[in-house]
Amino acid sequence: MMPYNNLPFQYLIGKNSSGLTSFAGLPLYMELAAASGIWSKIKQELESKTRGWSDLQILMSLMLLNIAGGDCVDDIERLEADEGLSMLLLKIETYRMSRKERRAYERRWRKTKERSFPSTSAIHRYLEQFHNKGAEELREKGKAFIPAHNELLQALLKVNSALINYVC
Repeated sequence: MMPYNNLPFQYLIGKNSSGLTSFAGLPLYMELAAASGIWSKIKQELESKTRGWSDLQILMSLMLLNIAGGDCVDDIERLEADEGLSMLLLKIETYRMSRKERRAYERRWRKTKERSFPSTSAIHRYLEQFHNKGAEELREKGKAFIPAHNELLQALLKVNSALINYVC
């Protein structure tokens, strides 16, 4: 037991490793994203990846990281370290997939998939795709600059619009 003098309760420290998670509420946001049509909109609008982590997996990881209070991409390791959340996500990924869909999913990976969240380097590589390198030539030193949206960023705006339409 850990005594706390300021609050009228005590925490009990468990002695088993049953895969409990402190991020147990995050899968509910995944369910909300699926029910709102965001998952299908991401699949429809964003098809930038054919191997490894899908657009949906990376974007949902970033959304969950934001909801969990992550400050930067490196905080994704906190979510990955949560045994219970990782177990849940691995189950959710193939839920209601047909055998054919599961096999296609498994072929996305060169090696056996062991992580439930993408690594920080995979996320950084993914986010680089949204940067409009062609617009950099127009940048002037010492002046504010907003580059034009590239094709992927336009697609992400459509996904965001779908979320806003669902909420309104």
